Amino acid sequence: MGIQNYFEQAQNAVFDYFCSTGILLREDPEYDRTEERTDFVLEYDHYGKASFRRVTAKADRKKICWKESRFLSGDPEDFSRLLTEKISENGEAFSYISCDFGLWSGDQRAAALSCLDSRQKEYIDGIPWKPVRMYHRLPPHMRDIAVRLYKNMHS
Repeated sequence: MGIQNYFEQAQNAVFDYFCSTGILLREDPEYDRTEERTDFVLEYDHYGKASFRRVTAKADRKKICWKESRFLSGDPEDFSRLLTEKISENGEAFSYISCDFGLWSGDQRAAALSCLDSRQKEYIDGIPWKPVRMYHRLPPHMRDIAVRLYKNMHS
């Protein structure tokens, strides 16, 4: 097995992890992410013997409160402030940005990512983006990437 295969396996494992933990979403984040929750219930039979029964329950889903489909200001500083404000209001775990990286051709992608530093570019290139719009959670490093890309698009 060549080094390229190991690299692809690692990329796919990271991608699967990102999807399973909600860092990346394949669909519009319309609702909070909910996982099935497993609880164990203590029961007694008619002889008084205790046993545990596994019960699976789903938590209620809350609709996401805020969604901006387009930012019209044009000022990168305003965009940066808006992201910071929304992350502060909603929490990092519930703040996402749409990503079309998988829809871009190789040339489009290279041109767009040219404004990123090497670490940021490596992060984006390290994700095997599917050819659909995906949604990435907005931790500080992804927020910085989004602001740089926005600034590059509007300069």
